[in-house]
Amino acid sequence: MAEESSKPTPKRRRRAIVRAGERITVELVGASEDDGHLRLSEFIKQLQAVKSALKQTERTITGKDEPELYYRIVKVRHSSPLSVTIEPTPLKPEEGREIAKSTIKKFFTTLHMIDKQTDAPEDFDLPALEAYRDLGTMLDKHVAGITITTSRRRKVEIDKKFETKVSEIIGPDELIEGSLSGMLEWLNLHNTSIFHIYPVIGAKKVVCNFPKRLRDKVKAAIDSHVEVYGELRYKKWGDFPYAMNVSDLNILPPDDELPTLFDLRGIAPNATGDMSSAEFVRAIRDEGW
Repeated sequence: MAEESSKPTPKRRRRAIVRAGERITVELVGASEDDGHLRLSEFIKQLQAVKSALKQTERTITGKDEPELYYRIVKVRHSSPLSVTIEPTPLKPEEGREIAKSTIKKFFTTLHMIDKQTDAPEDFDLPALEAYRDLGTMLDKHVAGITITTSRRRKVEIDKKFETKVSEIIGPDELIEGSLSGMLEWLNLHNTSIFHIYPVIGAKKVVCNFPKRLRDKVKAAIDSHVEVYGELRYKKWGDFPYAMNVSDLNILPPDDELPTLFDLRGIAPNATGDMSSAEFVRAIRDEGW
C-alpha cells in the first residue's frame, strides 16, 4: 500500500500562512450617555480609521499604493467592552506573509512611539501620520475608550491626548512662495475648490487650494500639464511640498507641440557675431561662463 503523503494541500498551506500572521483586537467603550453601548456610526468610523492606518503602514513598507493585504473579522464580542478581532490576510499568500507580519509589527511600534511622544518612523509621510491621527478622533464623539491589542499581548490605549500627540509630530506649515509644474488630474468643486497636481519629480502628489476666480481656468486645465504659482506648503521634516495655496496657473502646451532642436535651427543667425560657432563656444569657456 502506498504511503500517504504528509505534504499539505494548497488549501491547507493557505490556512497555515494566514494563521501565522498577527491578529489585532480593537476594544471600544461607548459613552456613559449611551450606557456604554457604541453607536453604529462611531463603530464603523473607528474600524475604518484602524484599516486606514494599517493600509498606510503597509504602503511605507512596500512602497506601493495598491494594498497586498486585506483584513477579515475573525471574532466579535459584545461583553464589556465591545471588541472586534481582525486578521491580516495576504491577497497572494505565498508572497504576502512577511508583509503581513511586518505591517502589524510596524503598526504597533508606531503606536508606541506616538504614545511615548518619541516621534514617528522616519519613512512616514503626511498621509500616514494623518491616518494615525484619525485613530483618536472618535474619542470626542460618543466613544469613551479605545484599546488595541495584538495576539502577542502588546497593548496600546488610545486616549484623548493621542490626536494631539500626532498633531505635534506633524507640526505647523512652512510657507514659501514658488511654483511647480505637473499634470492636473483630479478636481473637486463640491463645496470646496481643490485640485491635485502630480509633479514629474519631487512629491508624488500636491494638494492645491485655489480661489473661485480661477475656477474656469482650473476646469479648462483638467488632464493637462500646468505650471502653478502661489504659496508652497511644507512640513519641517519634509523635503517636498505637500500642498499649495494657488494664486495663478498656466496651461503648458503638450509635448508634441513644443519646438524640437530642428525647429530652433537658424532662429538666431547673428547670435555669435563675427565669430564661428566653435570660436564663440571657446570664448565662453575662456571667460569661465
